[in-house]
Amino acid sequence: MSIGKQIAAHRKQLNITQDMLAQQLDVTNQAVSKWESDLCCPDIMLLPRLADIFGCSIDALFERDDAPTNINALPWPEDDTLRIVVYHGHSLIGSSDAVKEITFQYEGPALNVDCALNLMCLDVSGDVHASGSVTCDDINGNIHAGGNVTCDCVDGDVRAGGNITCDEICGSASAGGSIYCDEINSDNSQQNTVHIHQQTSPSNQKRNAFSFIFRKK
Repeated sequence: MSIGKQIAAHRKQLNITQDMLAQQLDVTNQAVSKWESDLCCPDIMLLPRLADIFGCSIDALFERDDAPTNINALPWPEDDTLRIVVYHGHSLIGSSDAVKEITFQYEGPALNVDCALNLMCLDVSGDVHASGSVTCDDINGNIHAGGNVTCDCVDGDVRAGGNITCDEICGSASAGGSIYCDEINSDNSQQNTVHIHQQTSPSNQKRNAFSFIFRKK
């Protein structure tokens, strides 16, 4: 197998796109496409970085050994974001109906939260992104959820695929369902918008299949 095919195989095993790999290497996605098509080879100075991203040795890129892919090679930077994801083997599972049946309950401080599941948490000082529903206390940033959002106070904007139930939203609110909020008061009146696409009742929410709790002291 050529080095280009090896790069393609390792990239797909990590479930990342050519563009995501290109960003980590500071090259264009066209360059990655040419490597994987065997039109050219990566610069020799990029080989150590490729090996680090894929969690393998440089020799493995040339099929000189059978080093396995390291599951610790993750497709995102080392930062202060709390990420909750699900793997099937070595494949990262994105947003799916099966994953959204799982609820992650987090008890502890968090700057930003990116969750592929339903999320239950306390206060978050940054933004919250969840593929499923979000149930939380106060959020100092924005909330983007694929399901319902239930919270106390949100300093930023709220975007939900389902219903929004909050005490106060300081930014704007957009929901695929209904919005139940005591106060929505953006600093900029032009941003103080409410979008409702479809009326639904909170009583019709689907029960989660199972959940688990993680406590950080």
